[in-house]
Amino acid sequence: MNKLITIPLRDFALPAPRTGSIEAHSGYSRSAADGQEIHVRVQKQRAKMDPLYQAEVPVSSVFEKGGYSFRIDGRMDGIFRHDLPKIEEIKTTFNIRELAKSLADSPMDHPYCLQLLTYGYFYWREHQLLPELSFHLVSSRNSDNDDMELVLDLPRYEKWLELRLDELVVEAGLAEKRAARRRKVASCFVFPFAKPRSGQIELMQTTEKFMAEKHPILIQAPTGLGKTVGVLYPVLKEALSRGQRVVYVTPKNSQHSVAEDAVTRFQEAGAKLKSLSITAKSKICFKNEPLCNPDYCEYARNYYGKVYEEGIIGLLAKKRKLKARTFRDLGEQYQVCPFELQLDSAREVDVVICDYNYVFAPRSALGRMTDLAVDQTGRPNLVIDEAHNLPARAMDYYSPALSSVILENMRDEIRNAHARFRSEAEELLDGCLQAVSACRKGGNAQPQRIEPPVELFRDQHARHCAFLSRYLDSGVEIPNQDVILRLCYYWAEFTETLEFVADPDRLEFFTTFYPHATGGTVRITCCDAAAMLQECYKEYDQVIGFSATLKPFDYYVRLSGLDGRKVKTAEFESPFPGGRRKLLIIPQISTRYSHRERNYHKIADAVQRITALRKGNYFVF
Repeated sequence: MNKLITIPLRDFALPAPRTGSIEAHSGYSRSAADGQEIHVRVQKQRAKMDPLYQAEVPVSSVFEKGGYSFRIDGRMDGIFRHDLPKIEEIKTTFNIRELAKSLADSPMDHPYCLQLLTYGYFYWREHQLLPELSFHLVSSRNSDNDDMELVLDLPRYEKWLELRLDELVVEAGLAEKRAARRRKVASCFVFPFAKPRSGQIELMQTTEKFMAEKHPILIQAPTGLGKTVGVLYPVLKEALSRGQRVVYVTPKNSQHSVAEDAVTRFQEAGAKLKSLSITAKSKICFKNEPLCNPDYCEYARNYYGKVYEEGIIGLLAKKRKLKARTFRDLGEQYQVCPFELQLDSAREVDVVICDYNYVFAPRSALGRMTDLAVDQTGRPNLVIDEAHNLPARAMDYYSPALSSVILENMRDEIRNAHARFRSEAEELLDGCLQAVSACRKGGNAQPQRIEPPVELFRDQHARHCAFLSRYLDSGVEIPNQDVILRLCYYWAEFTETLEFVADPDRLEFFTTFYPHATGGTVRITCCDAAAMLQECYKEYDQVIGFSATLKPFDYYVRLSGLDGRKVKTAEFESPFPGGRRKLLIIPQISTRYSHRERNYHKIADAVQRITALRKGNYFVF
């Protein structure tokens, strides 16, 4: 009997062999679909005008190949159920003319076209009737729209289909081996120390017990207990036994080393683990600006084609530890983006170590990382290090600000920008400042809560996008910290969040204007990111957060978006004997920040006198 493998249609409908560049509408995007609001609006209009229109129609089809049954599941944006049915895909973009040209030039090489053709093929396969196929392209800039017909050429499509199924057979075989290897690692996975520390055994047993009962877990344990190894051991063993991986997140890149050291310990103890540490795009990018645009960056140009032709993912799969140096070397050798290579190699490893934002930020990079699920059970496990940082960090993701001071400080740099764009960039800057000032209500000098200025800022954003497109296409050399890119991205980050929080059901947000002499600051404040965090957890089977400071538990459970009815909490004592601890309180010395400068000599004197009492090594914080 064939093994059944379920694949989302967006992961199935890809060029065979792979081709394409890294760009906003390459069709390979990992982020959530853009323009959801436009989709819904168009679907409502269609349903109102035509009673035979149906939106969000699920489709599925099964293909047998190489001992596998591939079930492809998708959802059509809409279908007009007339005598000659018409299937419609809605796509939003800033410039619909550019997207239309890209789709028309090579339909069998663009994932969007292959998705629509696959919907048509599924319909023909079930009803023996070729439907009409159409894109409805809508501009996110000004709501302009256009319709573009696509014709399903059956022989041409079926030639692609054979190639794609052949690819999937190879991918399925590799996925089978990957899952079998993980299970084998789990079967002989040992704790890397001969004698666990006091409290570590209890920590591991507690974690195992709660995972077996399928509870999210929050653990408070003091520094020195060995939390990282104590948590990773049972979490990795459980995930690997299901053929799955673990994603380990930290508040900062700089804190990766603790998890990396733990993985090294497991490897030295004999575990054939594969690990990946993701380095931030700004740190690993070869260009002056980390801008993924094939007109600007040769490493983005035909990225997918080069990775496929050179078998780069296969090269990465042979390595035990994947860190920045490996991706830089391969990126330079094959002229491909090292940052994107990190994400594409993630399915090959057993532990992914990365910053919080790869899981929890809007449009998170790992949000739609998918495996071909062969001999796997459930989803990966998620470990959250320093979990007390998560609520505040998540609120920060959704709390951007625009300051007229920061904008005005860009003016001198803009006047030194490339002469061809200098004047228009300064006009854009003036428009930004006017939009921020327009948020002030009357002559009030106090901070004021305001309605989100969506239309005003959206129009300015559209002008930025048009200008940025011409700037990047011009071929001018883009310097480090380019002021035009900074201006456009500064505005875009705020405007994208503004669109998100404008939803009247989003009660956890408010927008404030802070007036000052030179204009003001507009700030979006997210006072509770729990709802957004809840969505992120859906990608994982087990969620385990730990820290030395997670009390009160109910506070962190609620603000972390965990289900208070299901979550389990545990607290562990310090492994160090209390009798060996010395506490000295010196009330004459203040280390408060505002007092620190005038207390430096007292602090130095106290340190000198204390350390003179006993010879040895000291840390002073």
